[in-house]
Amino acid sequence: MKNAFALGWRNIADGRRRAGLTALTAALGVALLTASLVTGLTARQTVVDGIDSLLTFGDVGIVPEVDREFVDEGLVDALAADPGVVSSLPTLSRETVAVGATGEAETLLLTGAPAGPDSLASQVVTDGRAPRPGSDEVLVPTDVADRMDASLGSRMSMTTPSGVRSFDVVGLVDPRSLGVFARDNLFTDLEVVQRAFGLEGDLTRLDLELDPAVASTWAAEHRAALPSGAVFQDTSAVADGLGPIETAVTAVMAGLALVALAVSALLGSLASTAAVRARRRTYGVLRATGASTRWLVSSVGAEIAIFAAAGTVVGVAVGVAGAAVVMSRTDGETPSLPTLTLSVGLGVLAGATSAVLGARRAVADVRRIPPAFVVRGVEPADGSPGSCSRRRTVVVAVVASVSALVIWALDSGAVLDALGLVALAACAVALSRLAIAPLAAFAARLQWAADLARRRPTRGRSTVTGALTLVVFGAVSLATCVGAVASATGEQIDRQFGADVQVTSVVPLSDDAEPIVVVDGVRDVARSVSGEATVLSASAELDVPFQAIDPETWFDVSGLAWSAGGGSRGVELLRAGGGIALPRGVAESLTVAPGDEVVVSAGGTQVPLEVVGLFTSVATGQQVVIDRRTAGELGVTGVSRWDVSADGGVDVADLSDRVAAQVVGVPGVDVITAEATRDRAASETAALTAGLFAAVTVTLALGALGASSTLSLDVESRRDELAVLRTVGCRRRGVGALVAWDAIVIAVASLSAGLLLGSFGGALGTRIVSRLLGVGVDPVVDPVTIAGIVGVTAIALAFAAVGPVLRASRTEPLTILRGTS
Repeated sequence: MKNAFALGWRNIADGRRRAGLTALTAALGVALLTASLVTGLTARQTVVDGIDSLLTFGDVGIVPEVDREFVDEGLVDALAADPGVVSSLPTLSRETVAVGATGEAETLLLTGAPAGPDSLASQVVTDGRAPRPGSDEVLVPTDVADRMDASLGSRMSMTTPSGVRSFDVVGLVDPRSLGVFARDNLFTDLEVVQRAFGLEGDLTRLDLELDPAVASTWAAEHRAALPSGAVFQDTSAVADGLGPIETAVTAVMAGLALVALAVSALLGSLASTAAVRARRRTYGVLRATGASTRWLVSSVGAEIAIFAAAGTVVGVAVGVAGAAVVMSRTDGETPSLPTLTLSVGLGVLAGATSAVLGARRAVADVRRIPPAFVVRGVEPADGSPGSCSRRRTVVVAVVASVSALVIWALDSGAVLDALGLVALAACAVALSRLAIAPLAAFAARLQWAADLARRRPTRGRSTVTGALTLVVFGAVSLATCVGAVASATGEQIDRQFGADVQVTSVVPLSDDAEPIVVVDGVRDVARSVSGEATVLSASAELDVPFQAIDPETWFDVSGLAWSAGGGSRGVELLRAGGGIALPRGVAESLTVAPGDEVVVSAGGTQVPLEVVGLFTSVATGQQVVIDRRTAGELGVTGVSRWDVSADGGVDVADLSDRVAAQVVGVPGVDVITAEATRDRAASETAALTAGLFAAVTVTLALGALGASSTLSLDVESRRDELAVLRTVGCRRRGVGALVAWDAIVIAVASLSAGLLLGSFGGALGTRIVSRLLGVGVDPVVDPVTIAGIVGVTAIALAFAAVGPVLRASRTEPLTILRGTS
C-alpha cells in the first residue's frame, strides 16, 4: 500500500495543475455543504431566538379591561393556591420622563417587579446585577442605555408624582430577552414604583406561568373566577402563532442541506473520476507493460484519498469562513460552537463519501482501460452518448415531469410534494442535457468554433450542465420558499395584533349614537360588537365572551391567526352565517375540532354553529368569533368596537391620536393601537428573511462555482485534442473560442432548465410551507431574486471559464508530440 501512495503522490506531482483543479473542485463541494449548514443552522437559530423573544414571562396575562387602569394586587395571593399556577409575576408600569447623565430627556416606562434572587431582573440581567428590594436602583435595556448614554454606575433622574427621584444604574439587559416588556422599559423593585406613584396594592398586569398539562385550557376554564375589571390576555399567542414558522424553516433548511449534499457528492465524485480520466494514456501504458489491475486500483485509490483529504481540509475552512462573512454582511447571529461542530463534521463526512463514490467510478474506469488503448488512442467508452443514452434521458424527463404533474394534481400531503420536488429536479437535469444538442446546433450557425464544439462528444458538457442545473433549480426553488416563509411570517404578525387602530366602547352603541371615524389616512373601518354567551359541545359547556364581526368588511381590516382549519373557507363560512371560530384553548376545553358542531346560547336562545377554524390571537384573546347576524339572533345588537386600517405610508401612532381626538366626546370610548408591539415583533423576525436568503446565496455561489470548475477539469483532459487543433493550423483565438462556446451552451442550457423547472419547484415548495404553517401562501417569483440567481451563476461560470479559455488558447502543438498531458 505504501508503494500505491507513492505512485499516487508521483502522479499528483507530475500533473500539478490538473491535481490543483481536482482538489479545488473537491474543496468547493465540501465548502458548499459546510457553508450551507453553517448559514442554514444559524438562520434557523435566529428564527427560534426571535420567536422566543416574543414570549412573555408566563403562559397567560391578566390585564385591566379597556375602561380600567389597574388590577388588584390581591389576585396574586388568590391565585397562588390554584394547582394549575406554577408562578406569578406582578408588575406595575407607569410613564415617566427619564433624564440621563448627559441631560437628555426621554419618555419611558418605569416598571416595577418583585426584587430578589429569583426576580425577573435576576433572570435576564446580562451585565451588572439586579436592583435590590426597596432601593432606588434600575436595570436598563441596552438599546435605551445607548440612546441615553447610560452605563453601569451612572445615575438617571425620573419624574414621579412625589417628585424627581434619582436612580442608580446597576445592571444592563438585552431587550430581546424581555418579551412583552422589551419596548422602552426601565426596571426596578415593585414596591419602589408603588410608593413613588402612590399606587400601593395596584398592578398593571399579572403574568402567570401555568402547569403544562393545563396551560392551553386554564384561562378559558377560569375566566368566570376573575374579578370585575380584569380580563385574560393570551400572551403566548404570538409565539404560538409563529411556532409553525420554525417547522417551516426547518423544512427549508432540510431542502437546502439536501441540495448542498447532492451537489457536494457530485462535485467530489466528478473531481475524482476526472483525475483518472485525464491519465487514461498513462494507465494504458502501465497495463501494456504488465502492471496488474490490483496494483493500478490501489494507486488510484491512494491518489483519490490524497485529493479527498486536501479538498476536505480546504473546503471546511473555506466554507466556515465564507459563511461567517455572509452572516456578518446580513447582520446575522454568530454561528454557535455546536453549529460549527456539526457543520464541520458533516463536511468531513461529505468529503469522505464523495471520495468513496468517486473512487468506485474511477476504479471502474481503470478496469475498463485496455492495454491497446495506448496504441488506439481512443477509448470507446468515452465517445458520444449515442441514441441509447439520449433515449434514456428522454424517458427520465418524461417520467419525472408526468410524476410531478400527478403529484401536483393529487395535492395529498407534504411528503408527496417533497417527492414531486425530487422528480422536478431530475426532470430539470434531464432537460438541460437534452438541450445541449439543439443549442449547440443553433450556435454552430454563428461561428465555425461553435460548429466544431457541437461535433465533439457531449459527455463532459452533460456532466457540467447537470451539476449546474441542479444548483440553479435548488436556488430558485429555495428562494421562492424563503419568500413564502417571510410572507407568512408578516401575515401571522399582522393577524395577531389585529387592526392598526382599535376603538372600543364599554357598552354597545346604536347606529345613530356610534362615533363617526372619518380622519385623513383611514382606509377602512370594520364594526363589531362584543357580548357573553355559553358554548355547548357534546362533552362540555363553557361561558365565553364573543366578538360578533361583519365578515364582509372585518377580514379586510383585521384577521385571525389560524392554527387549524380556517383560511379562505373559514372566512366564507362566517360570511354565509352559521359558523364560529374558536380560540385554541377554548376548543381544547370543549374537545372540538374544525367541522364539529357546537350550540351557542344567550338570553334563552340557542343557535347551532359549525366550528370553521381554531386560532391564537393577542387582539381577540379568549373571545370566540361569530357574525353579527348570529349575535342579533342571540339578542346582542349595536356596535362596541371599530377596527380601523390605515392607508399605506401613514404614521399609525399619529393616526391613533387623531382618531382619539375625534371620539373624545363619546362617553366610555377608548382608542388603542398595537403598532409599537407589532413593529417590534416584525423587527425580531426580520432577521429570518435575511438569514435564509444568506444561506441560499452561499449555496448558489459555491455550488455554481464548484459546478463550473468542472469545466476546467474537462478542458484539462482535452489538452491532446486542443494540441491537435493547433497542429493542423487552428489559431489561439479559435481554440479559446471553442471552449468559450462550450461554456455559453452550458450556461444557457442549465439556466433555462433550472429557472423554468425551479419556478414550478418553488410552487411545490410553497405548498409544503403552506401545509406546515396552516395558512394559505401564494408562491411569488421575485424578478430581482431571479436576476440575482442568473447573475451569480453567469459570474461563477465566467470566472471558471476564463482559466480554461486562456489555457486552451495557449496550448502548444508540441503537447501531442510529447505524449503526456
